[in-house]
Amino acid sequence: MPAHPEVRIAAFEARADLMNRNGWAITRHAGRGEARLEGVRRGGAAVMVTARYSETKGWRIRHYVIGSVSDGWIEWARVRRSAQESFIATDRLDGTPVRWLGNDSKCRCRKTVSEPTEWRALQRLAEVKLARLATRGVEAEKRVYRCPDDARRWHMTSQERRGPETWSGAHVSL
Repeated sequence: MPAHPEVRIAAFEARADLMNRNGWAITRHAGRGEARLEGVRRGGAAVMVTARYSETKGWRIRHYVIGSVSDGWIEWARVRRSAQESFIATDRLDGTPVRWLGNDSKCRCRKTVSEPTEWRALQRLAEVKLARLATRGVEAEKRVYRCPDDARRWHMTSQERRGPETWSGAHVSL
């Protein structure tokens, strides 16, 4: 692990505490030189903090938010730390995002359908299963999974789980 990871762990735990106090369901992921903390609320609103380590730049921390479905947000926005903290507490984005991410994605899966959050992917999966049952009587898609190339994308698959679960924390429910 890169030098001084405890500084980033303390920052993540402070953000996790803020999410807990404001009713967000939290998931965590940690790997060698990277960490991610994500909070979700019923309705699809989500926040994510990512940290990556590189030898040249050290730790880079990024903050992202996406509103609920009723807000009409369809993509992630990268924001400043203070704007994310405000969003966690109030569900409102104060200030201008650093960058609207739009369709900008690192996803290389060649999947035609992706959703920006697990909640939205589960909602789409339920819709697809209901439509398929009504028309063919067969459900092909079984689960959703996070894109291995882009943490801001979720896909559906008919495959059973392969390998160990890498997430810890709350699972999203519709």
